Amino acid sequence: MIDSFALSKLLDKESIKIIPPLGYFGILKVLQLADMVITDSGGLQKEAFFARRACVTLRKSTEWEDTVKLKANVLLDPESKVISTLPEICRDSDRINKVFNRLVSKPYGDGSATGKIVKAIIKEMK
Repeated sequence: MIDSFALSKLLDKESIKIIPPLGYFGILKVLQLADMVITDSGGLQKEAFFARRACVTLRKSTEWEDTVKLKANVLLDPESKVISTLPEICRDSDRINKVFNRLVSKPYGDGSATGKIVKAIIKEMK
């Protein structure tokens, strides 16, 4: 899609790595190493959020509006002139990640729901 939308001229070849498709665990590993994510994938938007990486989504809309509201995801329409801001956004990845990590604590809970559910079920079974 980069070539289809003529975006390659906007990419800094030294700091942006274009990689072939990966499996789920490969994606998780790459996310841990990435400064930020540029994607058109709905699934990768959410995985970037959980990996605490800023994300730029090259789409007109997203099913993950919560990530945009939390300022963890920037939505850029690849067919608009706004796409020209992509290099500037990429240069600001450190600042974006600092803002992201400060703004986003744990909007989906603290990860202890399963334990609470198991305790409630055991209590009801007694």
